[in-house]
Amino acid sequence: AFSDCQRDAGAKVRDRLQELRGRLFHFTEIIGRRAQIEREFEELTKQVAEERRGARERERSLALELAEVDAELADLKGRLARSRAKKNSAADMALKKASKPLALEACWAADAADCPGQYVVTSTAIMSPHMDLLNPTDPVALEVGMRIRVIEVVRCKPLKRIRARVERPSGWISLLNMEAGTRWARKEASQMTELEGQPAAEIVEESAGSRSAALRGWSARVDMQAQAFQEVLQNALGSTGGSASDRADRGGQAAGSSSLAPMARQLANGVLSRCASTMVAEVRTGQMYTEREGAAMALADEESAAAALSLKVRERIVLNGQLTSANLELQKQLEEVKYKWKPKRSASGTLREEGQDASWGDGYDLDVPTLVKRTETDGHHDGEPQRDPSTASSKSGLSQQAPKVSPSHESLGTKSGTARDADALMSSDEEATLKSFSYSQSKAAHEGQVIFEAAVTAEQVSLRAKEAIDSQLRKAASLHRQRAERMQ
Repeated sequence: AFSDCQRDAGAKVRDRLQELRGRLFHFTEIIGRRAQIEREFEELTKQVAEERRGARERERSLALELAEVDAELADLKGRLARSRAKKNSAADMALKKASKPLALEACWAADAADCPGQYVVTSTAIMSPHMDLLNPTDPVALEVGMRIRVIEVVRCKPLKRIRARVERPSGWISLLNMEAGTRWARKEASQMTELEGQPAAEIVEESAGSRSAALRGWSARVDMQAQAFQEVLQNALGSTGGSASDRADRGGQAAGSSSLAPMARQLANGVLSRCASTMVAEVRTGQMYTEREGAAMALADEESAAAALSLKVRERIVLNGQLTSANLELQKQLEEVKYKWKPKRSASGTLREEGQDASWGDGYDLDVPTLVKRTETDGHHDGEPQRDPSTASSKSGLSQQAPKVSPSHESLGTKSGTARDADALMSSDEEATLKSFSYSQSKAAHEGQVIFEAAVTAEQVSLRAKEAIDSQLRKAASLHRQRAERMQ
């Protein structure tokens, strides 16, 4: 058993040894290839760096191409928007030009809707002797269903009614209320046109159905007026005597010869007046558009100037804040200097500067502006020029002379000595600090004055810009009102 165990253990040891030899050989090969692996790693690192560099270059070039494409796209979008706006404007102008004759013909058709002829009373109508009288003292009522003959139709804008003159019984009645649309009489069905019963607003909104409808309404009005003129002429000829056939022949010839020229002249005058009014309206409309464009450009210039002034004011405000913070920092440093050189009390509890000059106050308890002012005054009150803060720190020793002693304190023996001791405590560094603070104070005051003047100027310019904008707005409103009046 022992020999078997020993044999098995030896076999395991040999196998383990063989495995270790194989691994050792493998590791030896790896160690031998270390230099090659390092070279391959360096090459791969260089390749990766080059690939990254190339990727960055490609990314940069793609970004530039994308920016160019975006710029071209924005340019194309702008061109498309301008082209669409131009096309829309041209379409609007063409529509306006095309709708002007149609609107004019629609007005003619609206006038021709209520014209002389046979009417049937649809609602009880009050007859008055005058056209502009709605409520007569002795009213005559026309009952519903009564047939009347209208020989004249007038649109009364002050009364907002369409008034008609009736042949028998003689007088004036209202045909239509132009606001409410109430109708008191309607033309008989045999003489109705396609535009009968429609107010002018509805005709314009519905484009009068068609051009032929408008022209038919206008021609119906002309025919009705010609027929009425012929009837009046026949009545006038009949009153002169003669047979019926002679009167009819004379009436027909007179109507043929006399009715054509006045109607032609009236039509020519009406067409010329309408064309002239249309041309004047077009010229005024173009002038109004030009004035409105000029007003809009002036308004844009004023807004740009106001924006620039507001930007300058903001910059001045930021600078003022910086100067204020610097001023506060200098005041803080000066307070520290005052506290450091504040006179101390002696052992007996009395101030050593008790005999100090009254011009310096008790224990230097002065405010900052007073201390700075007195420091500047003492520095050059004997005719010495005021020194720059940068040169003040380079000088050593006392830079101030002893302050003047008032006559009331000259009797004290220790007065001047104590004041000189207090002056000697101010070293060159503290003097430089005070001088720097004084210089900063003057600079801050100058900057504040400049900021104040700039703010005043900006306010004045903004007020002028506001007045100009208000004037342009009033002018645009006036132009709009004038246009509305011309359209009416």
